[in-house]
Amino acid sequence: MNDATQWFAGKHLNYLLICILKAVHFLLKIGMPKAYSEDLHLRAVWLHFFLGYDTEETAGLLAMSVRSVERYLRKYVRMGEVIAKKTGRPVDLVGMHPREELVMMEAMLEHPEKTLAEIAQEMMRVYGRHFHVSTICRYFQRNGVTRKTVSLH
Repeated sequence: MNDATQWFAGKHLNYLLICILKAVHFLLKIGMPKAYSEDLHLRAVWLHFFLGYDTEETAGLLAMSVRSVERYLRKYVRMGEVIAKKTGRPVDLVGMHPREELVMMEAMLEHPEKTLAEIAQEMMRVYGRHFHVSTICRYFQRNGVTRKTVSLH
């Protein structure tokens, strides 16, 4: 290689490294990309199984990675669906009886200085049922109750 070729290769490599660093910085700044929509999952299955495109063509048409397309196709073959199951607590799940909620709210309103652990002990004393501190905390959060203490200075 002559000097001009080495110079050009060095400049090209430097430019490539700068582009990679900018891309990494961008990804770190914005975080992980959003998940693909359920509609896109179904399109991938449709293109592959019903229209006969291979995984690379499907990925190119939908601007997805080949790995993602393969994962959706595998899930479709295995489970017959590509839509993700909803996680979390069901909306209609009743975690505690209304009487228990009432005792919890009364304990908090009558004695705002009580800690969540003390409220859990109160629930155990009244109902003989153990509630974890995190359960009580989530109950208050869902109902818009904040437990900030006010200092008297």
